[in-house]
Amino acid sequence: MRPVLTEHSQVVSMSNLENATVGSHPGKPVPPREVLFDFEGLFEFNPQPMWIFDLETLAFLEVNDAAIGHYGFSRDEFLHMTIKDIRPVLEVPRLLGHLERTVDNPRPYTSCWRHQKKDGTVIDSEVTWLKVVFSGRPAKVAIASDVTERKRTEAQSGYHSFLLATITDAVVACDVDFVLTGWNPAAETTYGWKAAEVLGRPAADFIVEDAACDWNERIRELVEKGRMCVEATHVRRNGARLRVEARATALTAASGDRVGYVSVNRDITERRRSEDVVRALLKQVVGAQEEERRRVARELHDDAAQTLAALLVKLRAVEEAGSVATAAANDGAAGTPAPLMPMYASMPASRAIALPDRLNWRSNTGRADKLAAGTFTITS
Repeated sequence: MRPVLTEHSQVVSMSNLENATVGSHPGKPVPPREVLFDFEGLFEFNPQPMWIFDLETLAFLEVNDAAIGHYGFSRDEFLHMTIKDIRPVLEVPRLLGHLERTVDNPRPYTSCWRHQKKDGTVIDSEVTWLKVVFSGRPAKVAIASDVTERKRTEAQSGYHSFLLATITDAVVACDVDFVLTGWNPAAETTYGWKAAEVLGRPAADFIVEDAACDWNERIRELVEKGRMCVEATHVRRNGARLRVEARATALTAASGDRVGYVSVNRDITERRRSEDVVRALLKQVVGAQEEERRRVARELHDDAAQTLAALLVKLRAVEEAGSVATAAANDGAAGTPAPLMPMYASMPASRAIALPDRLNWRSNTGRADKLAAGTFTITS
């Protein structure tokens, strides 16, 4: 049975066209001039799934080949099902409420639904409805379009848009000619240019590098290698310089063709400034430590000199006294510090001593101001 559609949304059989009724005039024959088009083209050969269902029983009355191929049910299976059977269970109450609210709507409209294929796969469908009369019964024609991939893409796009809006790094995108196609809010903050001001214009007009940087060399590296990671000095809109850590990569389509580039630029100005401060402080600390080391070395050297000078004085006293015991007795009477006294007790009286020719000693401090050049030896 080939259905046709009249200008009054009356679906009739081609074989029964002479007995069809139109709109609110039951029994009135449909003049041939009122037949707008043959449903054979619109229905049977439409690449979009289509079906006609009874508004009272919700049973499928007709389905086209596209619906059979897309949903996986045979024509006979479809004609023994209702439109509730191609929906997840939780979607059925929404369907019934929708049909109740739109039962008298004569105009075509579109709404989105969750459909379920024979293999259990749930898809998103955008369905256009049109109220008709099919073989004398109120019915609706439905044209379904699978928008699962589109919705998934929209969801991913929304997620990516959210990321770009909230990420704190500047994200800059451009096409293969380095014309800007993306400029997130962080890029606006980092460089001082609004997205509306830069999109569609050359990236080199807004990603300005310090004169010491070779922009062309950077671009050549990105084009040849497909990726780039550099630290550079960029110039803001107001002329201020900032240190940027830039990571750029090429974008390729599913075909493998390169379609553009995207760069994530992180402002590391404050980090580098903090590192410079830390390095300066560390240098000061190291310098202070080195100075303290030298001071301690000097003090140790002075202590050793004092000890050696005291030893030389006592050795000379032994030489002059002629014996250790006599020298010890003389120094004890003169107020020699107690820690130096035991030195005499362990010193043999028979030693021959050669002392420096001259020794100046300042007794009030216990330090040798000058030791005359010379050598001394002690022999048993």
